[in-house]
Amino acid sequence: MTFVSSQIKEIERRFGHPDVLSTVQSMTSQEISRVKSTMTNGRSHDVTLFISKGDRFIFIAKPFYPAGLFRAPSGGIHRGEDFIEGAKREAWEETGVEIELLKYILRVNARFESGNGFIDWTSHIFKAEWLTGDINPIDNREISEARLVGLDEIPRFRELMITSGKGGFRPLATRGQETRAIQTGRIDSSSTGILRSLSVVSAAGFPCPACGGTAEPAGAAKHSK
Repeated sequence: MTFVSSQIKEIERRFGHPDVLSTVQSMTSQEISRVKSTMTNGRSHDVTLFISKGDRFIFIAKPFYPAGLFRAPSGGIHRGEDFIEGAKREAWEETGVEIELLKYILRVNARFESGNGFIDWTSHIFKAEWLTGDINPIDNREISEARLVGLDEIPRFRELMITSGKGGFRPLATRGQETRAIQTGRIDSSSTGILRSLSVVSAAGFPCPACGGTAEPAGAAKHSK
């Protein structure tokens, strides 16, 4: 049991039981190395936050992203840190705002394979709400910009993520997994719309450190939270 999984039972009690998707993804040795670079202090997870403000969502860009690419903020919980406080800290560092967690939407259990080795990684995806603060990243080294985006902008981000291999989302093989992952009544209509528009569990994929979710690309300075 990891230091994050030990808190999940209480998180599910407070924010609901998420839909769960398990997947296996092949990776290059370079991608595996990027994942390992983020696994300080036993980390093998990320927390991704879809933060609503009105009818839009707060997305972020990193310095090495191609022009026009934004995604939902994400990061890791520190060892010994309360899960909720860690999620709020990540939101503040990456966007400059204070949030309230609303719903535990999805958990992705991923196995990244390369050659004879593998890494198990878990992505915890939450719906959250803006409470206060101007949208202005605190961690200016890791985050170059944060702004509000509309759902109509997200398909363009998806295409940029897939074509560039960056943005913290790894493509999955088929759209059929979306139907299996989203169960009627388990996710409210607005959350379902977010997931389908983002294609988080199908065409766009899921947060992945090897794709730029938490690690710099090869040759760039590494910066773990």
